[in-house]
Amino acid sequence: QEQPIINKPNIKRELDKLKFPLHFIDYETYASAIPRLDGLSPHKHLTFQVSIHTLTEDNTLTHFEYVLDAMQMPIDMLQAMQDFTGSTGTFVSWHASFEIGRNIDLIEWLPQFASYLTYINEHMFDLETIFKKDYIDYRFHGSSSIKKVQPILVPDLSYSDLDVTNGTMALDTWGRMVLDPNFNEDIEATRQHLLDYCKLDTLAMVKIYEVLKELIN
Repeated sequence: QEQPIINKPNIKRELDKLKFPLHFIDYETYASAIPRLDGLSPHKHLTFQVSIHTLTEDNTLTHFEYVLDAMQMPIDMLQAMQDFTGSTGTFVSWHASFEIGRNIDLIEWLPQFASYLTYINEHMFDLETIFKKDYIDYRFHGSSSIKKVQPILVPDLSYSDLDVTNGTMALDTWGRMVLDPNFNEDIEATRQHLLDYCKLDTLAMVKIYEVLKELIN
């Protein structure tokens, strides 16, 4: 099947559900067999980084990013996030069960953010679902991963120039930065590499959303 299979009416129906502003959100997380923080159980994911691109109805795009500087609960991060988005609009992620799961953990650890994180989970849209059923392209190689979809739909964005290119690398890099007393790389540069990677993930979602909107209009 050389031609993409695209169900435009279904895609339109899905995207019409979204209420502005749209907050495209991506978390990076750290997990280890031996918990590094009180309150964590083995292999539990600690959210140490977030990127949010917010798109308004008049097409204004703003960006928020945060990465923790130490192994700690992300209290300041969540407060800054809440200040940026408020409980407004729709949150958009890719493979949303991951972000939803992290929010459930965060509610347990930091109940002061329960109403905000519950709002996010109840107003979450998973952009990946469109590429599981309504937009199938042989060039995605049978995958709905953003790393397969983005190069085809938004080829001008590239992860190859980045120092951190995937979530596992982000986890490893951040873990070394905050835990290794002998970490001898430039901390500011390392933080920037982490921020650049996470930022590209949410920007890719914005661009893919825009491609879909153009397609159905």
